Amino acid sequence: METTRLIIFIIACGCILFGYFRLLSDEQGHVDLNNYRFTGGLGKVLYGVFEGLRDLLAAEVSSESVSACAIYAGIILFILGFSL
Repeated sequence: METTRLIIFIIACGCILFGYFRLLSDEQGHVDLNNYRFTGGLGKVLYGVFEGLRDLLAAEVSSESVSACAIYAGIILFILGFSL
């Protein structure tokens, strides 16, 4: 049971990091670390998740919606892992 929880937590971390880094990177895949030194780009990530949710509700597929899905999947997996 513990190994199952551990696997779920690792997958959840991977999903959240995937979505987080997709929202922080620009079109060329670069992350300007000087802009995100103190906050970690949290405002940009939250705005991207909000925009992604709006795109998902409008049934549009965009890079923000894919990132939002990955972050939501990670959160759901964390909740599932803690409830086991």
